Amino acid sequence: MRVFKRLGFISKDASNDDLIYCARELNSMYPGIFDLSCWEIGRSWCRPNETICEKCYLNNACNKKI
Repeated sequence: MRVFKRLGFISKDASNDDLIYCARELNSMYPGIFDLSCWEIGRSWCRPNETICEKCYLNNACNKKI
């Protein structure tokens, strides 16, 4: 959820349902396709308190650095 929020896909106050609906909009056939990628990004770079934005491959698309 943190990655989707920081990328601007969902609002900062979004619920779990909002996250699911967004993933379904992005890939209606298989919304779970984002699970592993977002988990990896959140674990490796997009940490709750200490981000490593410069190493993240979504750095150019992320709202966190703005």
